Amino acid sequence: MAYILGINCSGFHSSACLVEEGVVRFAICEERITRVKQDKSFPVHAIRYCCDAAGIAFRDVAAAFIGWHPRHYLRQSDRSLLDALRSRGKLSYLALNELATLSEAPLTDVSQRLTSGDDALDIHFVDHHEAHLANAFYSSGFESSDFLILDGFGEVTTGRCGSI
Repeated sequence: MAYILGINCSGFHSSACLVEEGVVRFAICEERITRVKQDKSFPVHAIRYCCDAAGIAFRDVAAAFIGWHPRHYLRQSDRSLLDALRSRGKLSYLALNELATLSEAPLTDVSQRLTSGDDALDIHFVDHHEAHLANAFYSSGFESSDFLILDGFGEVTTGRCGSI
């Protein structure tokens, strides 16, 4: 079975869902587990809940999709080496930001991969409004559609409209 994890960590609340063979099997907001209203922390508890409910281990998840794209925020060098040296895990973010400042073409994607032993998790970032669009369109059953998304905020816009 191919399991895909959907992650929302947009800053207002966080949640996770587990998709199996294109069908949402489990979904939950972090606040339902932690009992913290509009919990903004990364949805670790929600991810564990979804995996447990499906009877799988986290290593069985093939890919994660995050509904917020960092490409809009790269190229903003902050030269935060001192901060990264305090917490060595931040070196990856520092390197990503600094390498992006060297690129002259527009940034179109950022991807990551976590590898642990024989297990690998591909991490994909999706524009926030594109994530809203996919949620509505793919569950609609329509082959084509016009769309209007008015969200109030996104990476760099507050909405999107068009046709699929």
